[in-house]
Amino acid sequence: MTARLRYPLVVGRLARPGLIAQALAPPAGAFVLTHASPDALWWLLLALSLANLGLVGALWRVR
Repeated sequence: MTARLRYPLVVGRLARPGLIAQALAPPAGAFVLTHASPDALWWLLLALSLANLGLVGALWRVR
């Protein structure tokens, strides 16, 4: 199989996790908001953003 034919498959596999996260984020946020509190949602978002910064920093060092 040539690279030209494999390109859509590879790009689709790379995009899948991000698309799944985008699809699950609103229901997950609504769940936390209704079962906990708005403050809990803010803390969760803060923790996720700090984890994201940490992962970017780790990737920066690997580079």
